[in-house]
Amino acid sequence: MSAPIPLDDPALDQALAIVTADYNGPRPTISGVDPFGDLFPFTDAERAHLGAMRDLIEQYVARQDDPRRPLSLAVFGPPGSGKSFAVEQILNKLKLTAKPITVNLTQASDASALSGVLAQAQAHADAAMPAPSRWSWFKGKKSGSFARRAVPVIFFDEFDAPRDGAPYGWLAWFLAPMQDGQFLHNGNIITLRRAVYIFAGGTAPTMRQFSEFDRLPEFQRAKGPDFISRLRGFLDLCGPNEEPRMLRRAVLFRAELSRAIGGNPGSFRPDPDLMKSLLRAGRYRHGARSIAALVDLSDTRKNRRFEWQDLPEDHLLGLHIDRGPLDAKLIGGSIAFSGYDETAEVQNMWRTVARWLWNEGATLSYAGRWASGPGGWLMKFLGEELRRRPAEPRAHRRGKPDPWLENFLDDIKQERDSVDAEVPIADRDRLGLKVTFAPHLTDKERERAASEPWLCSALEHFRRRLAVTDASVARFVVAGARSGHKGRFPGIAEEVMLTLAQRKPIYVAGAFGGAAADVGSLLGLAHPRRGEVPLSFQAEPWEAEGSLSTIADELRPGPWTELPITAGEVAVFLKAHALGGPKWPDNALSFEENRLLFASTNSDEVAGLVRAGLLRLFAKADPATPAL
Repeated sequence: MSAPIPLDDPALDQALAIVTADYNGPRPTISGVDPFGDLFPFTDAERAHLGAMRDLIEQYVARQDDPRRPLSLAVFGPPGSGKSFAVEQILNKLKLTAKPITVNLTQASDASALSGVLAQAQAHADAAMPAPSRWSWFKGKKSGSFARRAVPVIFFDEFDAPRDGAPYGWLAWFLAPMQDGQFLHNGNIITLRRAVYIFAGGTAPTMRQFSEFDRLPEFQRAKGPDFISRLRGFLDLCGPNEEPRMLRRAVLFRAELSRAIGGNPGSFRPDPDLMKSLLRAGRYRHGARSIAALVDLSDTRKNRRFEWQDLPEDHLLGLHIDRGPLDAKLIGGSIAFSGYDETAEVQNMWRTVARWLWNEGATLSYAGRWASGPGGWLMKFLGEELRRRPAEPRAHRRGKPDPWLENFLDDIKQERDSVDAEVPIADRDRLGLKVTFAPHLTDKERERAASEPWLCSALEHFRRRLAVTDASVARFVVAGARSGHKGRFPGIAEEVMLTLAQRKPIYVAGAFGGAAADVGSLLGLAHPRRGEVPLSFQAEPWEAEGSLSTIADELRPGPWTELPITAGEVAVFLKAHALGGPKWPDNALSFEENRLLFASTNSDEVAGLVRAGLLRLFAKADPATPAL
């Protein structure tokens, strides 16, 4: 799970200070982060992995005996995470004067080309006699075979590439060199046991995910599990789209801008507002390579500044920056929100979940009001969060950006006046706020329900909630009113019912109480499971089934002609769609994770689980999205 996102913006301020500091001075330091050469490990895991791989190589090179086999290590990370750069920094730490031999498996024509590289490395190692001043290849006595041979380091890039059309086709070839230090070249068996093999992968961002391929038949046929068993260490790297992503990006932008302006920076200083936008951008599609490309495409020399007008055209920016893997255009819709509560804990929850999902490119949708009625504070609250976000990086900032937040209201004058008073249309476009008005009741429908006014309210709420469900691909649920809902049953229950009817996934945080807790208990998310129906699903006397029958057809639009109508029917419907049953829609969280989500009061934990589920769920829609 990713690190928590700060609720305020100290991370943005720190990142901005790194990238805008005087370019004539030394590289800025980062509080709490010790550089590893020119690399900045931002997490304990990264720091531990780097140190462990350095130690493994150092201990292997220092051995005073002939090893039985080469030391085989692997490096993983998303595209543009700097795998080759990290290896370079590790070897620099060891002060190995000879550069590693690099082989890109996507360019290897056949096995003889690969064996030729190893044969050449073996010949150079045998011929090399380290001088006293160049004992960097070994640490030992001056006698024995180990003192007569250097230790070649061979870097195999894209080692998991296909070979002759077969997935992971090179893995089987490496088994003998890795295990026995022997391989066949031009009909001769060549022995190379004293060597360091470093494999950089391209099909999985982490070692764990690469290991999970062992369930795939094609991976098994390629001897993937045997390959993994021969590895003695690994390094997982994070790219500029992983938290703390603004700091990672600041370091990369600083390096690329320094390179672009050359050795005489003069008074060069990037525009702070532009850098805020670039640091908070949704996703750099190709990691660090996209940041380098963006700087290459920008005009940084013209006026010794880096400003909005210096950015490349938007179609070029789009090659390297997008909103992220949960972009509504990519996954087919928004992420719907359900529930409200004005307590500080729930406010913190809304803020945290919204930021996590916005950072992945999601558009959020909600059926709540602005100023009138319960829950009116939430849209204003999220609107204020949008005001805090920098503009998206675009060379031409005119035009209407895609929405970050969509609000569904009834198409009546009161609702239109309410939202216009809170957020003028010009501000909506600038903030990325879209307001959609659901169809209001016809005169005929109002006349049919005129005998009992609450029926009009029930039907209006249903229409608005159905509009949100139609426009969304998943729903997050927290808190919500148990009573005073002026409808058939709690609004959250109706929204969840509609989402489940459309076979769309839901994520329920129940520890904050309210209707979300009641809905979750019926869905089997509580532990232990209980069968009783909560009080909030017991209809009021004035909500008799006979009254609802007058609008039953309107509450069952096609193709959902068997939707439950009464509170009791909804309770039965939810039980039938409970976790673990055949009607539960897969939300890409495990049974245990769904239970944890329902029980957690930690906003970062809840947000992290919702984010993980959505990213896993929609990874297939976006090949650039790593599975979590």
